[in-house]
Amino acid sequence: MQWDFDIISQWTDPAEADQHVRWTRELWALTEPYTSGGVYVNHIAEDEPDRVHAAFGPNYAAWWR
Repeated sequence: MQWDFDIISQWTDPAEADQHVRWTRELWALTEPYTSGGVYVNHIAEDEPDRVHAAFGPNYAAWWR
């Protein structure tokens, strides 16, 4: 069985961005070992371009032709 797992954090005060991004990434680091390693391409943050390979897996090379 396959599931899509999202950690969605939101806040209204821009001054709190670092704090909320940090705890979100810490939570992901704790849960990632229990995932398949794949990623849904729309869940990639702009500062994580290296995760594009995980999203496309073996199809990455064919997709970028």
